[in-house]
Amino acid sequence: MIPIYINNNFLLVPKYFSVFDACEKFNLIIPRFCYHSQLNIAGNCRMCLVEIEKAPKPIASCAFPITKNMRIYSNSPLVKKARENVIEFLLLNHPLDCPICDQGGECDLQDQTVSFGSDRTRFFNFKRGVVDKDLGPIIKTIMNRCIHCTRCIRFISDITGFTVLGTVNRGKTTEISSYVENSLQNELSGNLVDICPVGALTSKPFAFSSRPWELLNITTIDFCDGVGSNIFVDLKENEILRIQPKQNDLINRNWLSNKSRFFFDALKNNRLNSIFLKCSFNYKMVSFFWCDFILIIKKIIKYLFLQNSFSNKILLNNKFYYSAFLNNFSVILNDFISIENMFYLKHFSNCFGIKNFGNIYLKNGCNKNDLNKFYSCLFKIKELSNNYFCLLIGTNPRFESSVFNIQLKKRFSFGIFVVVSCTPFVNCSFPIIFIGISSIFIIKISEGKSNFCKHIFIKKTIIFIGYSIFNRLDSNTFINVVFIIEKIVNKFINKINIYFINNNVNSVGYFFTNLNGINKLFLYKTKIFFLIEPQINKLGEIGCNLFYNKNKVILSQSYFGDNNKNFKFDLIVPVLSIFECTGTFISFNNTIQQSNVVTNINNGHNFFLQKCVLKILKLILYLYYHNFLKVKISIIKNKKKHVVFSKNIIQSFVFYNDKYFSFKNRVTKYPFIIAIYDFYNDSNFSIFSNILNKCSKINRINHNNFINF
Repeated sequence: MIPIYINNNFLLVPKYFSVFDACEKFNLIIPRFCYHSQLNIAGNCRMCLVEIEKAPKPIASCAFPITKNMRIYSNSPLVKKARENVIEFLLLNHPLDCPICDQGGECDLQDQTVSFGSDRTRFFNFKRGVVDKDLGPIIKTIMNRCIHCTRCIRFISDITGFTVLGTVNRGKTTEISSYVENSLQNELSGNLVDICPVGALTSKPFAFSSRPWELLNITTIDFCDGVGSNIFVDLKENEILRIQPKQNDLINRNWLSNKSRFFFDALKNNRLNSIFLKCSFNYKMVSFFWCDFILIIKKIIKYLFLQNSFSNKILLNNKFYYSAFLNNFSVILNDFISIENMFYLKHFSNCFGIKNFGNIYLKNGCNKNDLNKFYSCLFKIKELSNNYFCLLIGTNPRFESSVFNIQLKKRFSFGIFVVVSCTPFVNCSFPIIFIGISSIFIIKISEGKSNFCKHIFIKKTIIFIGYSIFNRLDSNTFINVVFIIEKIVNKFINKINIYFINNNVNSVGYFFTNLNGINKLFLYKTKIFFLIEPQINKLGEIGCNLFYNKNKVILSQSYFGDNNKNFKFDLIVPVLSIFECTGTFISFNNTIQQSNVVTNINNGHNFFLQKCVLKILKLILYLYYHNFLKVKISIIKNKKKHVVFSKNIIQSFVFYNDKYFSFKNRVTKYPFIIAIYDFYNDSNFSIFSNILNKCSKINRINHNNFINF
């Protein structure tokens, strides 16, 4: 801490502060255009000028370090006149189109011109014109408004790691442009809309739709990846018009991926507003009302009785009749629903003995005593600087956790950080050492035969395991081998940590509640499938040929619907979307967060999903077993009251499996498969989003072997 004087006021500040940081700590408003807290210092807008004692002229405060006993003046006549001149120069070629500018109401140039500018102009010549650039379906460009703050250039090069934008020409012909005319094929390019201080780069989907003061701003969390980014959702007349990031230094800071920013139009497209039933003669979906739902279920069950072989047997006891049905009934859900709904479904299935309950998209599950340590990242983002060797296993952090990949790149830019990847080759925006795609490398490390063993024992190491690891048949044994490596290393020196990168919003909560994958053998025996929010794009990956059996009945509960993509289902029941109900989710770094109700459709039944699931299960089971009402159900009585489950409560549900620690299975040499290859087409939100479909189409133009380099 060193002493300085700001406007003749004494202040102690850290010695690494700049003049701008010192003024901000003293709660002084310093105007700026090129300065951004998350970007490198440029100092080219000259708007943050301040006066320093014994200095010949005003200096740019953002790029000037402080010294002991420095005297700073931020409101002197010289500073005020200098700021007026800077704004006058910026407005020389800036067009007078504020009434039609999408940045109106949020424009820094407007606000600072009123506060620090002059009410006179000395310019009467023609303004220059700049050709607009085509940066893709996300960003709208009007380059006449650009003031050359270079925020966009620094973000693309420093944060994303792709040098695409830059300044061309010199003097009055200077402009921001791409070196090669091409759209921005980057999963973080949407942040340019927030970074640009003027209306040069704006959101193309939001263009001419509303003014900022007409929007209702609601805070919630993102559902497109496992990071759990904090976001602002802007609504107008109960319609979502845009999504913006909310600053949270522990999770996503100021950034948000394109998928999280522009998926909202999927909530308006192909929404289910009634029950759909497949006709037996033409296999087309016909809509019905809620009052016909019970009749539809009875007809489906009657049809199932005629087709099932076990129903023709002479059943001497209702218990056998009931158990025979339960063995032929499967409840399948994904990790997009909240912890409350997972717990209710799990508790309900346990009470009635439903064995086939879990995630069909996972080939295998894993029961691990130390769930907190494995299934989530307990480390803070700031602690990443303490590690010097990083190992990525079966993951592409750029696509699976785009915001987290920014932190890895930032740590790499500081130096003394080696990243080794055991995955197919991907471009993570910073140099990575690829050592193959097979699990042989991990086996060699556990045996001490790899060249990287010296790095693991000498340097502090961090290992990230991808979500795709659970799609391996040897996932349990492989994870056990990885923990053996941790045990051996930490036995001598405590320098290794293992974490799990999940790519869904509630993957951590899914494993906390001990929901494993369903074995494919159960699919052949199952007669009734009850799918809760199925991921349509992954039905082909789980062997959808099992669904074409005429003896099987498939009930689906989702908020998306399409006759072309939902033809596999016999019955589709509509539910509320994720923005229309509340819930608790566990984010990437083990942070428990609660989502809020953004839109208020269907009279605001926030727990409609939970109630619908339980009612349908009760109805189906009751029709099969007339003594259903005698079975005691210990479900929480007050379901409308929101319950936030703590970590200790969640762990009390978990049933540990001692067989996990057996060494009977062996690690196979099959290659690792990345969970996401197409960033813009990996979930229902992407499939039904017109904006993301356009981005995916443009991204695939330059694909080589279907992998984005």
